[in-house]
Formats: sequence, structure tokens, C-alpha cells
Amino acid sequence: MPCRITTWGESQARRWEIAENLHRADLTTLQRNEQVAEWIALTEAEAPERILGQLAPKIGRGRPEGGVRAAARELGIEHKEARRATKIASISPAAKEAARAAGLGNNQTALLRVAAAEPERQADVVQEIVAARPAARPGLIRRPRDPPSVFVSKKAAAG
Repeated sequence: MPCRITTWGESQARRWEIAENLHRADLTTLQRNEQVAEWIALTEAEAPERILGQLAPKIGRGRPEGGVRAAARELGIEHKEARRATKIASISPAAKEAARAAGLGNNQTALLRVAAAEPERQADVVQEIVAARPAARPGLIRRPRDPPSVFVSKKAAAG
């Protein structure tokens, strides 16, 4: 059985574990954003080490990339997505639990709305979102939305 033995610090080992978790398809939006935010925190904690540990002269201009941008690059996600992840991960534990219980764990829009509120109001915002949902009618089966129509220009259709 092939194996790989490495000597990593706690931070590197945790990032490996997070990378494995992010490749799992069964993470909710909330869980995924918590993992991305933790990766960002680990990257930010290592940033001073990267700057101080530089032995060779720097090529290019400016400061070395750190924090959110470095984590976004390492994870292959957009900077905006990484920033949203940190906002969602900052939701208070009580509000996170309320969001999970209300079935909002995969609703990024709702989670961002909760994150925008003051921490002491976040659980109340979850309840407001749930109360504003239209009630499901028994016996009504919702079908998926039809795919968007494809529009073709007259020039493309003619030629």
C-alpha cells in the first residue's frame, strides 16, 4: 500500500485536512464556508513567517500576497467567494445552529443576510427569514424551473 510520510506542523496538517473536506461533495454551504474561513485564518497566521522567512531577493513589486487573496489563490476560488466565506463563518454559534435547524445551511443569500446583522440579532434574523418564507401547500409538487431560453441573433441564425 503506497503511503506518504511527511513532517508537517499543525497548521500544514490542518490545511491538508481542510483540503480533503473541501473535496467532499456533501458539505453544506455553511460547512464549506467555515472550512474556507479556517484556511484563510491559517494562511493569515503564516503570512508573517512567509515575509520574515524570505531569503532570496524579492522579484516583482509590492508586498507578498497574504491572507484572503493568498488563500483564495491556493484554494482556486475567487477573492469575493473567500470574503463571503469569512462573513458567513463569522455568524454566531447560536445563529448557525438556528440556520441549520431551519434548513438554511445551503442558502448562501440567507446566510449572508444573517452575517450582516449584529451578532446578538443574528438568531432573530434567522427566524425572520423563516417567517418570511411562503408556506408550502400540501399536495403541491414543485417542478424544477425551466431552463432559460437560448437567444440567437438574426445574423447567427441566418448563417
